[in-house]
Amino acid sequence: MENDYVRLLRPDGSEADRIDWIEKPPRDRSISRYPDGKTWIYDAKVTPGQPNARGEPEVSSSTWQLTQPGRYSEYEYANNVNGQGLVQAGTVANARLYGLKVYVEFDALVTVPPGLLGRSIYVADPARYPAGPFAGAGIHVYLRRGDYPQLREGDLVRVRGWLESFRGEMQLVVDRPQQIVRLSPAAHLLPLSISIGQMGERLEGRLVTFRGLVTGVQGDTVYMVDPMRPRGGSVRVVIRNTLGWTPAPITRGEIWEVTGIVSQFAYEAPWNGGYRVLVRVPGDLVRVRAARK
Repeated sequence: MENDYVRLLRPDGSEADRIDWIEKPPRDRSISRYPDGKTWIYDAKVTPGQPNARGEPEVSSSTWQLTQPGRYSEYEYANNVNGQGLVQAGTVANARLYGLKVYVEFDALVTVPPGLLGRSIYVADPARYPAGPFAGAGIHVYLRRGDYPQLREGDLVRVRGWLESFRGEMQLVVDRPQQIVRLSPAAHLLPLSISIGQMGERLEGRLVTFRGLVTGVQGDTVYMVDPMRPRGGSVRVVIRNTLGWTPAPITRGEIWEVTGIVSQFAYEAPWNGGYRVLVRVPGDLVRVRAARK
């Protein structure tokens, strides 16, 4: 099945493991942790009853061609969608305007480095204001195979890939690590201050910060509403188990300051709604006020 996921839940309903995919692998390949219990790979051999094993997929010369455009050495589609070539978008904001099924390249700053969200990172444009470089338009980058280059938050990178959509969220699908080039270190982008009521499509992929009143906790998800408008809509704050740290206990009635990436994960077509905030590091969650007794 295309564009789907599988979760492994503990008896208490919390998420023990999770795997998302954009397209299913060929019949002779599988999605596996390699080595067993370690990093997810999307081109593993099919080894029922045996240890997981890495395997490079066979590449058909009728579908792919090896090219060396500029400083890259990568596999690209031989026949681009609608016969188009590479679009030099320049920025994330410009790239998002082209819509889906477009092959683009742009420069951006890393807001979520590798190692926190599985095979995903996030990058964003810098938006200059007097107070400093805030995070502008952002986007989810998904590496289908291989390992990311060494990247840190704030690094300036040049990325190249196909604009696709998964569960309603636009993302740049990158086939190989060579399509992600670190250009230079830069500076951490500041989050945009918002209210929960502003959560929506225009903020998708962007680094934001807000205050939320906790209304419930379920597994890796904290539900919050705007403390000033508690009868308004709620937002899901997701603390993925891939982050490598455990948050302090979060209790209903507390007010927290949250920093994270606005993501979308709609559960059914036409893939509307489902907005959530993905936190990254322990400092993204700060308790502002304890629950009132």
